[in-house]
Amino acid sequence: MNQIIEFEIDFQVNLYPNPAIEQLNVHIDNYKSGYSFQLYDALGKLLVVKKIESEDIVLPFSSYSTGLYFLVFLEEADKKLKTYKVQKSH
Repeated sequence: MNQIIEFEIDFQVNLYPNPAIEQLNVHIDNYKSGYSFQLYDALGKLLVVKKIESEDIVLPFSSYSTGLYFLVFLEEADKKLKTYKVQKSH
């Protein structure tokens, strides 16, 4: 019989404001070096790839069109930690 192994990931992110207008503020609890993020639009187009260098990030959102975006957080080996939906408002 196969056994299901569950992994607990101690990774929490606060995104605000959501929906974003001018900028999106990101705060990472329990920040560790080696994290990175990718921002995708609703069609899956990669817009931003960036290494995270502190627990607080400010993403400019004013140049993006109104709509849905996906913020994907990764650890060192490009292992996906979590994906968050972000709404861009006008």
